[in-house]
Amino acid sequence: MTKKMLPQMRRRVLPFSFLLIPVLTLLALLVGGAAYAQGTAQPPVEMADTLRADGKIWVVVGVMTIVTLGVLTYLVRLDGKVGKLEKRVREGGR
Repeated sequence: MTKKMLPQMRRRVLPFSFLLIPVLTLLALLVGGAAYAQGTAQPPVEMADTLRADGKIWVVVGVMTIVTLGVLTYLVRLDGKVGKLEKRVREGGR
C-alpha cells in the first residue's frame, strides 16, 4: 500500500467505528442486565470460605499476581519489539 491510499482507507473505516462503539456498549449492557437478573439464589461458595479460613487465599492471590505481572511484562516487551520494527520499516532500513 502506498501512503496515498492510507487516508482513503481511514475515511472508510471511520463510519464503521462510529457505529461499533454504541452497538458494543448496548450489547454489554444487555448481557450485564441478563446476568444481574439471575439473582443470587445460589448458595455461597464453600471453597472460597475454606481458603479464607485456612489462610490459603493469599497463595491464590499471589499466584494470580505473578501470572498477571508475567503477562504484562511480556506485553510491554512485545510492544517495544514491535515499536522497533515499525521504526525500521518507516526508515526503510534493515
